[in-house]
This record gives sequence, structure tokens and C-alpha cells, in this order.
Amino acid sequence: MINRFDIAHFLRYGYIYDKTLGGQARTQLPKTGDMSKQIGEKPLYLADEIKQLLIQTVSSSLDNQHSPALFLSGGIDSPLIAAVAQSLSSKPLKAFTFSTQDEPTDEACQASRYADEIGLEHHIVTSDPNDLPEIILELMPHCDEPPGFYSIIPTYLVCKQAKNHADVILTGDGADELFWGYASRMSRVIRLAPLFRLPKWQRKIRWWLLRRPFEWNARYFDTVGEWYRSGHEHNYESWLKEIFPTIPSIVEELRHYEYAGTDQDETAYWTRWNEFYGHMQASLTKTRMASAGAGISVEAPFLDQRMIEFASGLDWHTCLDIESEIGKKPLRELLGKYVAIPSEGKLGFNVPMGSWLRGPLRGMFEETVLNRDALMGLEINRGMMRKHFDDHLSSRLDRSWGLWIFLSLAIWEDVHKGSLNET
Repeated sequence: MINRFDIAHFLRYGYIYDKTLGGQARTQLPKTGDMSKQIGEKPLYLADEIKQLLIQTVSSSLDNQHSPALFLSGGIDSPLIAAVAQSLSSKPLKAFTFSTQDEPTDEACQASRYADEIGLEHHIVTSDPNDLPEIILELMPHCDEPPGFYSIIPTYLVCKQAKNHADVILTGDGADELFWGYASRMSRVIRLAPLFRLPKWQRKIRWWLLRRPFEWNARYFDTVGEWYRSGHEHNYESWLKEIFPTIPSIVEELRHYEYAGTDQDETAYWTRWNEFYGHMQASLTKTRMASAGAGISVEAPFLDQRMIEFASGLDWHTCLDIESEIGKKPLRELLGKYVAIPSEGKLGFNVPMGSWLRGPLRGMFEETVLNRDALMGLEINRGMMRKHFDDHLSSRLDRSWGLWIFLSLAIWEDVHKGSLNET
């Protein structure tokens, strides 16, 4: 059952708040690292260790499922899984990429280059944007919670195509969380964590005196945890209070971002812990629901217990360069053994949700969201909801993340009526 606190958390961050978040896992990822194991080791050596672990995990998938399908993005993680899997197979494996047919978000070209170099049988999945409302309605009954990540759409479409060829598909999930892959938001808070030894008013004065562009965010927040939380925000609290006058506060109960450290090393391990027990859980939920809807099983080799235990002992410096904001250094090194030029960007089944909401999903949003007086028991100020949507339509602001959350929750409520616990 979903209560109002869960809904408040979903509206703000994009996924349901699990009250066991950060609790026991089969392999516990520490908030601080045991650096004695890996300090001084070069990424190249770590790449060799990671390769052996992936071979062990992926080979068991090949043994159990003769020819699993493969997710293939234009990034680092799924191409690395694909490369290792293909090196263990005597015939070309089938890899699947979603093409948005939109240049800024389309990774099909990079994925095709990977497929050629690795020797994969590449399948590019496309969809007519006009079919999006039907696809979402087809998917939503398979979602046991509202899907906060709109990448569930390409994930579902790829899984549907892969199901025609295999019963299992391998994914690169977990690599970003284990090897400091969210390099931009991680690097900034790690780099500036020592500044939080100063009270906020002193950081504000420092900003006005020095005017360093990369420090501008650090003057707004009381703690590093509060700042890091803002990096996951999809709807700011002030927006939600305008749209939902009765929305409950979540500050008192949300503990996942309670962190006031100022040491760079400690902060580096905390960011990984936070991503592993927070963001990754939402990502895995998205993949689980999409694959269940398509009727195919998903395996994540990076989340094998042996890999988690290995990663838990890594020195963060071997994975993340906070000056260049490049993460997953040993994974990039390893992928470079299979392909000529690994991607430098952060990719992974992105879609042009901003333009979709202005185009093929506009009617669905207006009918499903703008015509209702309440959402999961929360009263809607329809005028403010309309204003936020109009701001997006005019391109004054890109509110695609937040608007998708409203749309997702409204459709999910309509499909799963009665699942809200009115407490």
C-alpha cells in the first residue's frame, strides 16, 4: 500500500520511498572505504581484476542460457558486458539498442560502432512517437509502483524485441553505483566538501568575494547531504507546494540524505553508498517492471556478490577524477581493450521527453493530468499545474522530469485504482 508520505517522496525525487532504504543487503556496501586494499593500484590492474570477475559471472549466464540477449547503449557499462559475453561465445550474440531518432539523445550510432568492433548481431529498436500513449498504457498494468524514470519506455521496448530471440537479457546495471559513474554530481560535492566546514553565511561571503562559478551551489545548502539531494530533485518543494497545497512535508522522515561530513574521502564513499542504496534501487525497479511487462528475465553481472565485495574495497581515486569529472576509470580502461575509442559521455537509453511532452504526449498529459482535481488524494491547484505545463510548452523551462512524474503517477493511479492507503 502506498501512503501520502510515499507519494510526496515520489513527486519530489521520482521514486517511492522505501523505509528500509540503507538497511541490510546481502553484501553491505560501506559508507566509508577500506582503502588499505587498493591504494596505489593503477586502473589498468583493476581492469584486469574486473575482467576476471565479469568472465566468471557472464560465463555462468552463457552456460545457463545458451544465448542471452544483451542491452547495448552507447556508453560504457552494457557495451563492456556485451564485449565480455561475446569473447566467451562461439557465435555472434544479439544486442539491442533503442534509437530515439533524435540527434541529441540518440545513441544508436555509437552503439552500432561498438557492435561492429565487438562482433555482435546488432538490432536497433525504434518506435513511432505517435504510439507513445498506447505504449505507456500497455506498460502501466505491469508496474507495481509508479515508474519515476521515463527510461522505462525504451527499456520496455528493447525487452519486447529481445524476448523474440531469448529468455534472458544482460544489463550493465550497478556499474555507475559501484564505480563512481555519476561523475558530475559526485565530483562536485566531493571537491567542495571541505568548504562545508564554514557556516553557510561565510560560504555566501566567500562566493561574493571570489565569484568562483564552480562554488555557486555550495552557498545555498546547510550540509553536503542536502546539496546532494538537490542533484536528485525532479520537482522542487516550492513548485510542489504551489501545485499541491496539502502536500505533506518529507523532511522529518527522509533519512537517506542526512550527511554533514566535510572530508573528501568520507564524502566520496558516502556518495557511492547513497547511489547504491537509493538511486540504484529505483533503476532496478524500473528494469524489473519493464522486463516483467515484456516477459523476459534480466541479469546484472555487475551486481554479482563477488563484484560488490571487490568494489567495496576500492580507493575512490582509482575510479573517479574529480577535476575532469570522469568516473568508472577501470571500466573505461577495460572497455578500451575491446573497442578503439570508448565513449566519454554518460549515456544509457535516454529519450527526448521534453519534446515528447510538447508533441505526442501533450494530449495525454492535458487529458490525464490537467483535467483532474486531485492526484493520489492530494488536491491539485489546476491553474498552477497548467502554468508549469505551459512554461514547458513554451520552452522557457525544461520540466520534462517533473512533468513525467505527474503523468506517470496519474496514469498509474487510473490503472491501479484503490491501491492508495488513505492515512
